[in-house]
Parts: sequence; structure tokens; C-alpha cells
Amino acid sequence: MRQVRREPIATWVSFAYPEVVNRRSGNASHDGTLVEQASFQRLRNRLQIAASINGDALRELGLLPVTKIEATIHRMYKRAGEQNNSLIIVADGIAARCEAVHRANRQFSAIYLPGDICDPADVGRGFNAASLLGFSRSAILEVDRGEVMHLLSKHPELTLAFLNESSRSLAIASKWMANLGRKNAAARIGFLLCEVGVRMEKSGQGSREKFNFPATQEQIADMTGLTSVHVNRMIREMSDLGYLTIVKSAVTISEWQRLATQCDFDETYLH
Repeated sequence: MRQVRREPIATWVSFAYPEVVNRRSGNASHDGTLVEQASFQRLRNRLQIAASINGDALRELGLLPVTKIEATIHRMYKRAGEQNNSLIIVADGIAARCEAVHRANRQFSAIYLPGDICDPADVGRGFNAASLLGFSRSAILEVDRGEVMHLLSKHPELTLAFLNESSRSLAIASKWMANLGRKNAAARIGFLLCEVGVRMEKSGQGSREKFNFPATQEQIADMTGLTSVHVNRMIREMSDLGYLTIVKSAVTISEWQRLATQCDFDETYLH
């Protein structure tokens, strides 16, 4: 995780917001159906855990056409307040729910891994509650909102699975809010890394002790309400204490249970 210098306000505004990745930008391509995407298996597995879904519903979900949008550098996939015509699923990399705050600062209020539905509640209301930012090399899948809503109306068990995904997102948001409000810097960072490790493990992208997390220290700062300098110092301290090591984007948590206990992490909310 390399340390990235925070840009001046004017630079950040011009960098983050006007450059929204969309179909008109030439970065989008039509890529067949959802079932043909590698991330569909992860999505299907989690939906089946959330509810008992019959084979017809899963087949119809997999046959929905998708548009894949890629970004090789940090760009906004969508802006807060804009009309939302799609269900958005992370295909590759990491995406973050991004809130712009006073003086062009930002706060990440959620992260999404491959197979995750980004802001599942937005599908029902038809507009973006927050902006969506891609980390490094990332890609999302867009599925037409109207087709998704039609499928949900046909299959109540699929609707229940989507509702459970929304509840899971709310549970994660609640934990993040508690971390920001009541935990010290080391506990915030430790909790974040424990959560990412468990989520990576559940989606088959590593184990909770060893996983790839391509986030810069500045981005971790934007998740934890800290400065990048403070994040750098805390990670070095946790490394010196034997909790973890981070080499580029490869995270190894040597003392996972010890770290989980110290930062009061209980994975129940992720089920």
C-alpha cells in the first residue's frame, strides 16, 4: 500500500467529478449475459445463502444482458443524485461508496468486492444515493434496472435475497459508523482489515489471514476518517507488534484472532 499525496482541493475536484466513466466515454462494452461473467458465481452463491432460490430464478438472472465498464485509474462510475437505470455489480477490483464533504474532502462509507451489488437499495428508488469510485484497475457490470425489477416481481424468493443484501449493507454501514465515532485509529484500521479479510475469504478470493487489498494509504484514510500520515504510522506500529505485514497490496495478518479481539471485530454482521 503506497502512500499517496493528497492533492489540492481544486485538483481533486477536477480529477474526481467531471471524469465519470460511462458508455459515452468509450470505456464501456456490451459483454453478453451475467452468467458469462466471472463474478456471477460469487453473486449467486451469496444470494443462495440469503434465501432459498429456485433454479428458474437463477437461470433467468444469469441470462440478463450486461454492460461492462472498466477504468484503469481512479474514476467515478456514478455521481450522487443522478438517475439510476442499472443494477451495478463489481466485476473486478474494488469500488467504494464515496461521500463528498466540506471543502472537497471525501469519506468512503462502504467498499464493494467482486460479486457485490453496489448499493442494492438504489435499484428500488431509481437514483444514486452516493457516488461510486473505482480503485486502481476495476470494472463494474451494469444490468438494466427495469429487467431486474421485472425478474424480482416474478420470483419473490429472489426479492427476499436482494432485501437480505440490503440488510447486510446496512449492517456493514452501522459497524463503520460505530468505528468512526467510538474507536481509536489502530482499532479502526484493524477492524477494516479484518472485515476485508473475512469478505475475501467468503467470496473465494483468499483467506482472512492472506488477501490482496489494492488500496492506498490515502484511500484507507478516507475509509477510517484519518489522515494518510496517521494510517502510515498505525500500520507500522501494528507491523512492529507482530499483528500484520503489508507488502504493496498483499496483506498478511499473522495474529488474526489477536487483532480481531483488539479491535472488537465479530464477523456475525457479515452473514
